[in-house]
Amino acid sequence: LARAGSAMYSMTMGTASGTVELTAKGGAGLPLAGQVAVTASAEVTNSAEDAANEALDAAIAATDAAILAEEAAANAEAAATAAAETAEAALDAVTALSAQVTKLVAQLASLQKLVNKIAKRVGAKK
Repeated sequence: LARAGSAMYSMTMGTASGTVELTAKGGAGLPLAGQVAVTASAEVTNSAEDAANEALDAAIAATDAAILAEEAAANAEAAATAAAETAEAALDAVTALSAQVTKLVAQLASLQKLVNKIAKRVGAKK
């Protein structure tokens, strides 16, 4: 309610949080030196906006974490593939070495037979 000698003003503002500052000067009929300036301010908060901003921050953090997890999974997959290829190459090398050893054992057996024949012919004792 307006009182005698006063005026009432309405103010409309947005929904964003922030500081509202109102300034008024009284005594318009007086010389400037006699007029009085009054300032009032109020902090306006918007819980919904604050919550939305926090939710947005959390969503961004979750997205970043998901991207990092996806990159880590891709790196792990690449490492597993490389390990499997290395294991396969090692198995191939062992298989080839085994074949060579088998061949050498057979050659040694043939050589032993030949040495035994020669020893028999020259009359050497075993």
